[in-house]
Amino acid sequence: MLLCMGPCLSPKLPSNPSTKCARTGWIRAKCLRNTGLMGLSAIRNVDYVILLCDDVQQMKGFYQDVMGFRIEEDNPHWVRFRIGKCALTLRPRGPWLVWKDGSIPRGSSAVHLAFCVGYDEVDACHAELSEKSVDVIEGPKDQQFGHRTVFFRDPECNVLEIYAEIDSA
Repeated sequence: MLLCMGPCLSPKLPSNPSTKCARTGWIRAKCLRNTGLMGLSAIRNVDYVILLCDDVQQMKGFYQDVMGFRIEEDNPHWVRFRIGKCALTLRPRGPWLVWKDGSIPRGSSAVHLAFCVGYDEVDACHAELSEKSVDVIEGPKDQQFGHRTVFFRDPECNVLEIYAEIDSA
């Protein structure tokens, strides 16, 4: 199933969220009403993040088994997880629809993803990561920029952060 994630050109949106998008024919996931803004200033949120992977199956196992994310779609071309309103998609590096991805030096991070939790949950997440033998870069720490954080890496060295706003404690 392909989901329409972009703004629709039709002025009225149907109330049924599973209606096909008039513009793309895809199942409507979340189409936005016209904001009256044009160009880049019309961007209002991040709908999805795609991680380019050397080993999609290993990464799938990490995000499903270690992080506990629910798989929304698993097909030969990608694996998509849903985290709140955002989708996290894993797809293989290499030739794709309009470009070819290059490799990155081993040990380099290609992306830094941050996941927000409540203040008391930061330490609980750290304990769970340790139980699952995840290599933690930095354990729970109150940072000078106002976050309590835990930093760690996924199997392809992307930096992951679990954080809470300190003043939410």
